[in-house]
Amino acid sequence: MPPEPLYRYQSSLEGILDFLCEAAVRLFIRLIDCFDTLPADRNDDYNRVKLVRLTYEYACTDESKGNFLRVFFDSVGIVNTFDGEEVDLANADQRVLLYTSILNFADYLFENFFLLCRINFLPTYACFY
Repeated sequence: MPPEPLYRYQSSLEGILDFLCEAAVRLFIRLIDCFDTLPADRNDDYNRVKLVRLTYEYACTDESKGNFLRVFFDSVGIVNTFDGEEVDLANADQRVLLYTSILNFADYLFENFFLLCRINFLPTYACFY
């Protein structure tokens, strides 16, 4: 009996190797553009939506951008179909929920990544990439 071809593993790796899905990028940009135009709360020390946008834009590699998008969409509760059907920005309740989720994600980034880079005395790899 000849050995089985390795093609059976190909479908399981496609999701891992496809770092940037065009539909995911379009949906991310659509969401950020929608909420970036809203006025910031006076109590905010920084623009949280812009922090999310710039963190994505300054990711060095496509793999890093893909990882960021996966974490972002998981955090805001959007399933990985990225067809845009499940995101209805005309629905006020869904807009409020998405906006709150994006702000919470920005706070998470700030407290668990950027603030840690500032606190560390020695520069870390994560702070530069």
